[in-house]
Amino acid sequence: MRSLLPYLVLMLMAACHSETPLHNMKQSDWQTYCHRFITSDGRVIDEAQHMVTHSEAQAYSMLLAAAYDDKATFDRLWQWTKTHLQQRPDDHLLSWLWRQEEQRVLDANNATDADIVAAWALYRAARLWRNEAYREEAGEITASLAKLQRRTTFGEVLRPAAEGFPVDHGMVLNPSYWIFPAFAELAREDHHLNWQALTDSATKILVHARFGSWQLAPDWLHLADDGSLTPWAARPAVFSYDALRVPLFLAWAGKKDALFPYYHFWQLFHMRDWAPDRLQLETDEVHLRRAFAVPRAIFRLTEHVLNQAHHWPEVVWYRHINSYEAALQMFCQLAWRQSEKNTP
Repeated sequence: MRSLLPYLVLMLMAACHSETPLHNMKQSDWQTYCHRFITSDGRVIDEAQHMVTHSEAQAYSMLLAAAYDDKATFDRLWQWTKTHLQQRPDDHLLSWLWRQEEQRVLDANNATDADIVAAWALYRAARLWRNEAYREEAGEITASLAKLQRRTTFGEVLRPAAEGFPVDHGMVLNPSYWIFPAFAELAREDHHLNWQALTDSATKILVHARFGSWQLAPDWLHLADDGSLTPWAARPAVFSYDALRVPLFLAWAGKKDALFPYYHFWQLFHMRDWAPDRLQLETDEVHLRRAFAVPRAIFRLTEHVLNQAHHWPEVVWYRHINSYEAALQMFCQLAWRQSEKNTP
């Protein structure tokens, strides 16, 4: 039986912190993000991994640039992305890994979530700045994504990448790639994929893809041909760095029923300096990490969506924060603002 004492201690420590609610995204957060992570030519760097750049970071930053109405930065980001990552010979998807040391792409395979967010950002930019070129470029990406669509027992799904992830009798899925708010907007903008069908299948899968005592989704999932679901055996069975985006995107899309398991789990760890960064789904062992503010921000967003609580998910600029963690906190703010104003 798990002891509740560590959780109670954490909850008491969390009660010592309070903040004044802030109801607008702060321009200073975007300025800090740009200063720390975006080079003058539009490349988003990951200092923790030898200055590499991932397609996900480029796409996330494009979405944030549109949110902050920063066309100049958006154009730099997209130009660098097109020049260096959108060079696959047979499609318009983005190579996922580029490294400064070699000044080239190290892995030309795509990451489907980055392509989805890039298209989402381009469609938003097309509306915001009345630029049809963005719309055409978004359509080129989604047309290429359509080639990755597969039929399963749950309905239509997208492969996590064009290559790789081999399994016998089924396919590998990443639940954090189901970006429900993007699907909703793309359903209105884009005709290359049936985004509603993708939403329906992902929603159904998440009902069944719950593991461990907390009933949370894993980072990686194996969907067998017979419809059975298990954590993918090739990766640890954890709710961790990937899957923490699942409740973020559920909350952003207002999918309340699916949020409760994540809300109840994180409710025990609602604090500033320590947060769970990994839950072993087979043993229920929780690993805590200091200076990891992303779960706290997502918890505040879920609490707002479920209970109309007003604890604004402020970005915590820890010294060693990376672009992924900063972007997710800013996504929480963007989702909060969107839920209040009911506007993209």
